[in-house]
Amino acid sequence: MEYIISIIIGYAFGTLNLASMIAKSKGQDIHDIGTGNPGASNTVINFGWLSGVMVGAHDILKGIIAIFITTRLFDLPYIGVVTGVSAILGHMYPFQMKFKGGKGFATLIGVNLMLNWKLGLFIMVATLVITLITNYIAIATTFSAIFIPSFYFYFSLNITALIFLIATVCILYKHIPNFKKILNGTEVGIWSTFKKKS
Repeated sequence: MEYIISIIIGYAFGTLNLASMIAKSKGQDIHDIGTGNPGASNTVINFGWLSGVMVGAHDILKGIIAIFITTRLFDLPYIGVVTGVSAILGHMYPFQMKFKGGKGFATLIGVNLMLNWKLGLFIMVATLVITLITNYIAIATTFSAIFIPSFYFYFSLNITALIFLIATVCILYKHIPNFKKILNGTEVGIWSTFKKKS
């Protein structure tokens, strides 16, 4: 029962979507503008860096807060991982948005900052560096999503790795359209967003 409650709490926090709220405050639907993705990168593209940073911070924090709550409610193994992955899936498949959510990466960072802050920081730095080098955040997020379960498998934390693998598969699937756009040259690069007003 405790795990079920943790899944519900994690998923509920994950469904909170600031990108959609910002778009609605400006009379728009986040799904109908830019890339159509209700996440930080699309918010940057359409509403500038300040709004995008706010969305990114929000998506990171909701994973952290969800885990903070459940790990204090329940002293059980893997409760943080279960909650965290539930938050990621809640962000990606929110019921109130007809399951058309974001790509889960910022929440994935928040979850790992809470569970293993050194890994979380490494993922943040690696994502930034790879994005700036390649110009595409999709490449960086794909690398990081694969690296995380690989990291846990390497240190024989197999159950943790398997739980994270659920999120990894979903994140990779969500990024298929991005890689198709990269290949045909229609993906929006991160450098072009610096011209946007905050």
